[in-house]
Amino acid sequence: MRLSASGGLLYTGGKPFAITRFDSSAALVRVPGYAGVGVGASGRMEDTTDASGYVLIPRLMPYQANRIQIDPNALPFSAEIDSIEAETVPPWRSVTRVEFPVRGGRAAPVRFELDDGQPVPAGAILRIDGEQREFYVARRGEAYLTGLQNGTRLTLTWNGAGCSVEVALPPGSADDIARVGPVRCHGVKR
Repeated sequence: MRLSASGGLLYTGGKPFAITRFDSSAALVRVPGYAGVGVGASGRMEDTTDASGYVLIPRLMPYQANRIQIDPNALPFSAEIDSIEAETVPPWRSVTRVEFPVRGGRAAPVRFELDDGQPVPAGAILRIDGEQREFYVARRGEAYLTGLQNGTRLTLTWNGAGCSVEVALPPGSADDIARVGPVRCHGVKR
């Protein structure tokens, strides 16, 4: 009996990957914090992310635009992602890195009020501390916020004044949508 095999071991991004012959290019794809997410290139799903959120997508065309996609159905309901597709142009026989940043946390409609007990006016701006995304207060002082953790600090701005508030979420899973409030904003006048 005669057996033969070919392939290799590619070490990239601090992780080893068993691969077939490596004569084109590849992408090391990361979906941080999410295992089992399908990832593919040019419309075909290739593999799923490992426990660390990584997967190697081989057989990419060098020096050409390759579309890398993830399967959004494998992400939990509460996960937010800017795009399910990214483009990469890898050099020949090299590995490029593609990251799909996914924001976790919970979603909740939160009701805000001023010191006088009245709702915060519609159009006030909310920002989660440490993030660039903005949320807007709607009627009755309510805003639908996503990416919340228990104890999330927010900055509310209205008419040039601002306040910092903390949102305490009731117990529940990441897919539960809880109603929160009223949350009092001190120091902002109507």
